[in-house]
Amino acid sequence: MERLEIPIGRATDAVRNRDFGLVSDGITHMVALRWPRTGKLTLVHGGITRTERDPTGSRVEVQSVLANLAIELEPELPAGTLRRDQDFQEILGMIATSFGRRVSCSSTSEFAHLYAGPWDGTLPPRIEGGPGTLCFTGSFNPDAMTCELVWAFDLDRYQEWFRTRSA
Repeated sequence: MERLEIPIGRATDAVRNRDFGLVSDGITHMVALRWPRTGKLTLVHGGITRTERDPTGSRVEVQSVLANLAIELEPELPAGTLRRDQDFQEILGMIATSFGRRVSCSSTSEFAHLYAGPWDGTLPPRIEGGPGTLCFTGSFNPDAMTCELVWAFDLDRYQEWFRTRSA
């Protein structure tokens, strides 16, 4: 069986040379996906710790990301097949559906695998399901009381899938 580990160089490459990516409105959070021509995909989700603006102030370059989740994927997931022509939010939603628990960040909002919307200011968000090993990630704006790209990665579900793919 393969080892469930992402080398730091591979995670760094996914952020620096991403094929798909999303940055939160406040430039505080990033999701990056590296999709090489051969081999497995790498997804990195984490907080942006350093940025640099160009001299005109019109462009921001991400200098440093602190990853709280880095996983290896194949295009065939439990929720369906990832395709390069899909919108990245659709790809991330399929990953969250495959390996996540549904979350809600407001008592007035429905649960979703990938949540964006009102936030009641409490952390962690409400998460459906019983016990498990979860990695909660997303971007929260306390000024606007909103959040985006919020999901709860279920390591147990992912490990089960990973083991069956590596067997």
